[in-house]
Amino acid sequence: MQPRYLSSTAGRIFANYFPPAPEAPVRSRLLFIPPFAEELNRSRHVIAAFARGCARNGIGVMILDPYGTGDSEGNFADARWNIWKDDVGAAITALSQMGDEPIAIGGLRLGASLAADVAADHPSRFSRLVLWQPVTTGQNYLKQFLRIRFAADLAEGGAATQGTKKLMEELEAGKIVEVGGYDLAPALAKSIGGIKLGPLGLAAKTPVTWLEVVAREDASLSPAASRIVKDWDAAGIEVNARPVKDEAVWLLPARVEMAAFVRAAVESIGGGR
Repeated sequence: MQPRYLSSTAGRIFANYFPPAPEAPVRSRLLFIPPFAEELNRSRHVIAAFARGCARNGIGVMILDPYGTGDSEGNFADARWNIWKDDVGAAITALSQMGDEPIAIGGLRLGASLAADVAADHPSRFSRLVLWQPVTTGQNYLKQFLRIRFAADLAEGGAATQGTKKLMEELEAGKIVEVGGYDLAPALAKSIGGIKLGPLGLAAKTPVTWLEVVAREDASLSPAASRIVKDWDAAGIEVNARPVKDEAVWLLPARVEMAAFVRAAVESIGGGR
């Protein structure tokens, strides 16, 4: 690992780079964006395992902590979607300075949605878009996140003091809402709520890798994912979509290695093992 700080518009951001193994020819580099809030903490070891697998196969991986998250500067309440997009730009610049190999971009959950947003802004910039269980509808995701506060109220007081509707109203009124120890700013909540992955425009020449966790070996992609993949296929975008039987670590309080998912993720972008 090669940890480093990068300069971005709002402050210094932390990135951890896993360089290709010395014995492996450098094939490409990938910027990977972790998921949101507590999902990041639960998933970091899985993302690192994926990065090490890529490095063994000549693919350098940079894992980014956007501003206000992880080990980057700033408080969570200061995080904004446009700042995060600037952070991604700074990380891409850093990767570009390492060599002229192709650069891919990807992420997990909300990080995948951010990667897709950036890729849509620069349709010919990236060699591949890697999406792990992306958030397809931000409004639904935001409501699910706010339910964490609802559940905490029930656990602590026996009755929820505020339902998700009330919390949404507070955000719309410009108030910061605390959820599970994270201070969610109204501006960031608005950006998240506006995510709709389907309409994003991508260059037809940019292949997409889409991985989704499923409960059974014979399960298919979720209906939402299937619709988007079908639309992108119709638009001429090459999509390699694959359901993988494993446990969704970002939903679980206990540590899960997700070995099957990591193996599939490395293989999906051309890794041998």
